Order: sequence, then structure tokens, then C-alpha cells
Amino acid sequence: MDYNLKYLKYLNLKNSKIKGGKNKITYPDGTYYEGDINNGIKEGKGKHTWINGSYYEGEWKNNKRDGKGKMFYSNGAIYEGEFKNGRKEGIGKHITNQGWIYEGEWEKGKKMEMVNLLIFH
Repeated sequence: MDYNLKYLKYLNLKNSKIKGGKNKITYPDGTYYEGDINNGIKEGKGKHTWINGSYYEGEWKNNKRDGKGKMFYSNGAIYEGEFKNGRKEGIGKHITNQGWIYEGEWEKGKKMEMVNLLIFH
């Protein structure tokens, strides 16, 4: 089902009858989410697409990226790995738009310890 955020707010998003299953929410800024919704929040697996072309596909918890997922940036960079509370957290791999590959541990969205740095030309 496709829902407009204004309509969901009118229904009182968290108390609405939209539970379980695959749904689509379109936000006023043009971004949209397709995936699991539980009690009006992103929970489970889904894809959020921003108007600049960036998108995240993976696990969600309490409306935030949480668990395993992939973030595709509009500049061509890709991050694949773990997220917690909306940020890169745990083990992951970031491929820059120039082809540099960083593999290692992330904490609160920042590289902590680099295990591998691979450069391709």
C-alpha cells in the first residue's frame, strides 16, 4: 500500500492500523520508504530513497538504520555493513567513488580501525 505522510499524521501514525507487511510511505520532501512497517514505524527490512538518488536498503529498527544493510550514495560511493541507531557501527566496507576500498570497524559513523585499504585504478 502507498501512504502519504500527511495522511499518516492525520491518522496518528503510531496508533494507526498500519501494521506488518510491505508498505510505501512518501514524505513531503519527495523521499520515500518501501518495506516493513510496524505500528507506523520502519521496523524490519526496507529501502529508503532520497531525492538526490542515494538510497539505503537493509534492516530498520525504530525508524533508524539498524542491523545489516547497504547505503548507495549519489556520488557513486557504497557502504555495506552494520548500522546501529542510524549510523555505521561495527564491521563494514566502504567503497569510494574513486575505487578506494576501506574495510574495518566503524563506531558512531566513523572509521575506527582499518583492516584493509585496497586501491584500484
